[in-house]
Amino acid sequence: MVFKTNLFSDKLAFTLSVYDIKVSDRVMPDPANILDYNQGGKVGSKGFELDIVANPLTGLNLIAGFSHDKTKVISGDPEDFYSEPGRVIGGQGPQNLANFWATYRISSGTSKYAGFGIGGNYAGEYKVIDNSKAGVFTLPGYTLLNASVFYNASHFRISVNANNITDKQYYIGYWSANPQKPRNSTSSVAYNFK
Repeated sequence: MVFKTNLFSDKLAFTLSVYDIKVSDRVMPDPANILDYNQGGKVGSKGFELDIVANPLTGLNLIAGFSHDKTKVISGDPEDFYSEPGRVIGGQGPQNLANFWATYRISSGTSKYAGFGIGGNYAGEYKVIDNSKAGVFTLPGYTLLNASVFYNASHFRISVNANNITDKQYYIGYWSANPQKPRNSTSSVAYNFK
């Protein structure tokens, strides 16, 4: 189910998606022959996503989002690492994600076209492995803070971005734990020939 709306002359828009998905006949290894596969597993995923875009003042843009997802094996082979019923499927990502970004662009005066932005991302705990025999391996959640300063004229844009401002040590993974970049910055220049 998806619900969308625009309010206050397009100054506020949001989208809400709610889902409950079940996938049947999932391919699983054949317990009698490790070189073969069977169909018959069942996986469920349910949750929601919320996205909000707001422009409350001239030059100010706010973007926010949140998602929650719960995925698990409904039926499968209790002896198979990836198909154990009642367990989380590895590689699905964190259960909770959130983001926020605020940008302000000056629209008049000597600083016209200049602006700045600040925001961040949140990722909750991520259960990378969930198995009764191998155990449970969880990556911790994290919050990142980022910022940007830019000059965006009609034919060119200059920007400087600061990422992971608090120098947070964090990991992402897909059945693994991969360290991510510490505090860093990037800059860019773009020219539009139109």
